Amino acid sequence: MVIQINKCFVLKLALLKYFLFTIFLSISIHPIRAQDASLFHMDENHLKSELEDLIELELFVRNNPDFTVLEMNNMHDFQHIQLSHLDTSDVIIKTGPPLGIPSFIWGLCLSIPGIVLVYSLTANTDELKKAMLGCIIGTGLYGGCYSLIYGLSSW
Repeated sequence: MVIQINKCFVLKLALLKYFLFTIFLSISIHPIRAQDASLFHMDENHLKSELEDLIELELFVRNNPDFTVLEMNNMHDFQHIQLSHLDTSDVIIKTGPPLGIPSFIWGLCLSIPGIVLVYSLTANTDELKKAMLGCIIGTGLYGGCYSLIYGLSSW
C-alpha cells in the first residue's frame, strides 16, 4: 500500500500553522490592559442626579408630542435645560476610522464587507478610499497566494 502525499495539502497545512503561530505570538506580545482603571469607576448617584432633568424632559415629550422645542424653552419647568432647535444630527457622524481601526485594515481583511462597514459607520470619503485600496490590495494578495499554492500543487 502506497500513501501519496499531496503537496498542496502539505503547503496549506504549513501556511495554516505559520498563520496561527503568528496570531498567537502577536497576541502574547501585546497584552491588552487598561492604563487607568479609574476610568471604569462610575458614581451612580451622580449619574442619576445629572440625568433627572433629561428623564423628566423625555417623559414630558412622550406625553405631549405636539410641543416644539421653542415652546419648551418658554416653559418655566425646563428653562434651566438649554434646548437647541438646531439640527445636531451631524454630530453623530465620526470623522475618524471606525472603532479606531484603520480603514485600510477593514478593506484588507474583510474585503467588500469591510468597505460596506466603513461606508456605513463613517461618511468620510477619504476613509472609504482607504478601505477600497485595502480591498484591492487584499484581493491581489489573496489571488497571488492562491495562484502560488495552485501552481505549486500542479507540479
